[in-house]
Amino acid sequence: MISLIFLCDGPKDTSAAVDKIKSDQSVRHAVLNSVFSSRALTPMDAGDIPAHALLQLWVEAGEDPLRRASEALGLRRGYEVRRHIFLPPPSEPVALKRMSMLEKASGLPQDQFREVWFSQHGPRVAAQAGALLGYCQNHVVRRSLSAPHCDGMTELWFADEASMFEVLPPSPIGSDAPTAHAGTFIDRITTFLVQEERLK
Repeated sequence: MISLIFLCDGPKDTSAAVDKIKSDQSVRHAVLNSVFSSRALTPMDAGDIPAHALLQLWVEAGEDPLRRASEALGLRRGYEVRRHIFLPPPSEPVALKRMSMLEKASGLPQDQFREVWFSQHGPRVAAQAGALLGYCQNHVVRRSLSAPHCDGMTELWFADEASMFEVLPPSPIGSDAPTAHAGTFIDRITTFLVQEERLK
């Protein structure tokens, strides 16, 4: 199964893509993440990638699934990702889901960024289980020509904003906080708070 994430520009292309997904047998699973807030929530520089929604798809492997899905859905900004589940997502959508698009530190090799993010940072975040209801990393394998640069995307689920700031304080005290550690290997983060809808 191949994981894809598309950025939707506005309500019209989001609605059109969702209608096509519901009848597309090649899409096995789909999640629509509608953005209701995009703001700086970390001590790192805030990115400025615009999106009305982030659409996650799981499709059968085949020849160039990213291009095939992009053409079928009419969405130009897409990513093929490798998803790592540290804490399984809640079985039902919860009040708050946070998704972030990461740009690695300048000069840091791609393989080193992935290793630090997966082996060091991932367990630090996952250790917050309780306040944190689910945590996944999506390592970007490749992107479409129109997609903005991004090295990875996170998915985190919370019961409310208080829980989110408990796990990921915007102004961390000490170097052990996940947001402080993130600044050692990430330069910029575009963060979205989204409403999750599981389409299929």
